[in-house]
Amino acid sequence: MENSLEVLAEERHWIVVNKPHGLQTEPDKNSHSNLLEMVEQYLKTHNKWNQNARIIPVTRLDRPVGGLVLIALRKTMAARLQNLLETHQIKKTYRALVSGSLPADQDLKFKHYLKKDSVKFKSIISNRKVDKFYKQADLQYKVKARVLDEWTEIEVNIGTGRYHQIRAQMAFLGLPIWNDVLYGSKCYSETVKIGLVCDSIEVNLSPSETAINVRLDQINWIKDYLKQ
Repeated sequence: MENSLEVLAEERHWIVVNKPHGLQTEPDKNSHSNLLEMVEQYLKTHNKWNQNARIIPVTRLDRPVGGLVLIALRKTMAARLQNLLETHQIKKTYRALVSGSLPADQDLKFKHYLKKDSVKFKSIISNRKVDKFYKQADLQYKVKARVLDEWTEIEVNIGTGRYHQIRAQMAFLGLPIWNDVLYGSKCYSETVKIGLVCDSIEVNLSPSETAINVRLDQINWIKDYLKQ
């Protein structure tokens, strides 16, 4: 399992890896393979594991989503990074392949309200705060390229980290993500994979520490989807 782990950057107290589509970030009750187990095996194989080591995900991705995940390797670093995340000092960007042909210069911001449906394991979106369970969800997308006649590649930034936020909001806007059947897309592939990746993570630590600045090479990512 460890051989398939792609490590993009690492220091003593943190690591950034590329999570494959279809892989759980954390262990679940169904004993699916998961990213944290792969990171642990990587650390042990490379003699980087000791009694102080911990594997604590700071950022997370849904199982069908791919891309960058930031993981703390010490409790103290996890606390620091979690605080930076909660105060919006960790910048993440996403790339998505959505249904529809959008204007080339489109750059829009949206504010919706989102409620998690724990029975259907999906999010419900509204233009207004229906009740106390609806939480504000802020999203901005920018068109990057048109793909064939029916798809558009967009860059997405979110100001909040809600359950299935990008997937639910894009579907609410009438722009479902490629192969995201849960949110209204047609089924284009039987794999556990949708057209969404986290493609960059940036965070500044103290002046004496190496900043975290990682970006995925996305040259062929759309071709990988459409050839499914």
